[in-house]
Amino acid sequence: METLKYLPKKVYSLDDAVKYISSNHNIDISKKDLLEYFQNGDIQLSIHLSGNTNEIRTINRKRVDRKNPLLIDINSVFIKINSKIIKSKMLFDNDDFIEFDIGDFKISIRLNQENSIYNDVKNLSYIELDNEKSNCLRSFFFDGYFPLDRSLTENYNIELILDLGYIKNFSYVLVKRSDVSLFLSAGKNRSPIYLDDVCILHSDLIKFLEMFSIIDRKYNQIDEINSLKEEIKKLNETIAEKDNQIAKLKSQLAEENRPILLGEHRKDDLLKIAIEVRKKYWSNYPENIKSNIQIRDYIKRDYGIATTTAEEIEKIACPINRTKNKK
Repeated sequence: METLKYLPKKVYSLDDAVKYISSNHNIDISKKDLLEYFQNGDIQLSIHLSGNTNEIRTINRKRVDRKNPLLIDINSVFIKINSKIIKSKMLFDNDDFIEFDIGDFKISIRLNQENSIYNDVKNLSYIELDNEKSNCLRSFFFDGYFPLDRSLTENYNIELILDLGYIKNFSYVLVKRSDVSLFLSAGKNRSPIYLDDVCILHSDLIKFLEMFSIIDRKYNQIDEINSLKEEIKKLNETIAEKDNQIAKLKSQLAEENRPILLGEHRKDDLLKIAIEVRKKYWSNYPENIKSNIQIRDYIKRDYGIATTTAEEIEKIACPINRTKNKK
C-alpha cells in the first residue's frame, strides 16, 4: 500500500513534523529524536509569542497565566536590525514609530523623542537600540514565531522533558541572525513551555533535512512546480491549437462533401430545402420524430411550396422507410 504524503505547512507541531518527515521521506523519527537534535543544535525549535513593553502576553496564542506573568524587564531589551528590512517609518505622537517585518515575526518600536533616529534611518546600515545604555525605547510590540534557545534543554534529560510534557524555566527571547539580533528578558519570572506549543518552521525543517542530505540543496521544488505549470500551459495551448485545426479540417471536409451550387441560382432549390429539412427534423432521431404529414405542412409553411412539391421534398429528406416501419 502506498504511503500517503503529508502536505507542507508554514509551521509544524512536533507531532506534525514527525508525520511530515516519516510520510514524505520514509524516515523513522520520533518526537524524542527531534528534541535531542534541538538539544545538540541540529534543528531549530520555535514558539509563537506576542507581547508589549510590559509583558509576554501569549504563548502559542494562549494568554499567559496572570498569576504567573512574564513581565518584560525593559532595561534589558536589546535590538539590532539591518535598516534595509524596515517595513515603514512614520512620525507618531511626536515620537519615531518604526515597524520591522522580519518575516517570521514583527516588531513595532516607539522611541523616546530625545533619542530619535528618524532623520538618520536612511543613512544607517543598521539600527541598534540598547535600552540599558541609552533608555531609547518608550514602548514596543512584538508578535510572531521566535526561536527557542537550546540552552533551555541542555541541562535536562530528554526523557524527563517528555515525561513532564514541558520545558522548564522559559524567561527570555534570543534571536541571533545576520539581519537581526534581539534580546527580551522576563527577569526573574519563569514559565514552562509545553511541548504541544513548541513548533518547527518549514524553513528550519528543510534546513535540517538538507543537513543530512535527505533533500538536495540544489533541488528547488518551487522552481520545478513552476516549470511544470509552464509546461502544462504550453501543452494546453498546443491542444487548443490542434482542436482549432481539427475543427477547420472538419469544416473543410463537410464543405467538400456538400453538393455544389446549393441555392446559388434559385431560392427554391429543392435539394437545398431537403438537406435543411433533414437537419432540422431528423437531428434527434429516433427521438421526437414528426410524422410525414407534419413535416410536409412545416415545409409548406416555411418555404411557401405547394403541397405536392412539399410531399416530394419530405420523402427525399426522410432517412427511413416509413412504409416498412408501419408494418
